[in-house]
Amino acid sequence: MGMDDQLGKTIKKLRLEQHLTLKELGEKSSLSASCLSLIERGRTSVNLTSLQNIAVALGKDITYFFEQPPQKKVNVTRSYNQSLVCVPNSNKIYHSLAGYIPGHAGLLEPLITVLTPSQHDEDEYYYSHPGEEFGYILEGTVTLWLDGETYELYPGDSYHFLSTTPHSVANNTTQIARYLCVLTPRLLNN
Repeated sequence: MGMDDQLGKTIKKLRLEQHLTLKELGEKSSLSASCLSLIERGRTSVNLTSLQNIAVALGKDITYFFEQPPQKKVNVTRSYNQSLVCVPNSNKIYHSLAGYIPGHAGLLEPLITVLTPSQHDEDEYYYSHPGEEFGYILEGTVTLWLDGETYELYPGDSYHFLSTTPHSVANNTTQIARYLCVLTPRLLNN
């Protein structure tokens, strides 16, 4: 069973347990019933923002949908101990840099994001979510679409904006791109 299939089955199971129709879940998550049906059947992938909306609509944290590494109890994260999250059918790989800070979960989500080469149309992939987002380009070229503007970012460049602003990132080159990304609130870790 693929990652999309497993994720879809988990979403469907939660929806049915809560006696929600596809239409009702769609209204709560701002997604169409037909899109949710495709997701539940593993016929399409879901981006993190949509998965976050589904999680909130179902009363779960987004981490419910990912296999969780053992809880860290330290503030130091060695490079070989970084949690790795791959979103199904996405060109993004996230390396969590977060340590354990009791009582402060949900404030910052530091990640190294690896973008594999892929081309796409910016209009298809705009998304927004609560909080702020900061990025610092480490390697390669990252294309950032932010509120209707396009920016080509290179190593040493950075960005910072309210995440409620429609945005998208891509790697439209043939080389890997890596950047440090810090989000508030956390999407992947508790």
